[in-house]
Amino acid sequence: MNYVHTSRELWEEISETAWSLDRKGKVVPVPDLIIAQCAKISGSTLITLDKDFKLIPGLKLSNSLLRKV
Repeated sequence: MNYVHTSRELWEEISETAWSLDRKGKVVPVPDLIIAQCAKISGSTLITLDKDFKLIPGLKLSNSLLRKV
């Protein structure tokens, strides 16, 4: 797990992402937007089965803890 400082810029990015998705008729819960933005700015891959995260552009996702060899 990575620590990510929640700066004003982070919150502005979250707001812009929410607005952009809303304009496309897609609603993502705010906690998911926060998690996604923290993962994006830290360069992390988010491990999840939650389909909402697939709606967020630029987010690296994985559905497994196992690395493919």
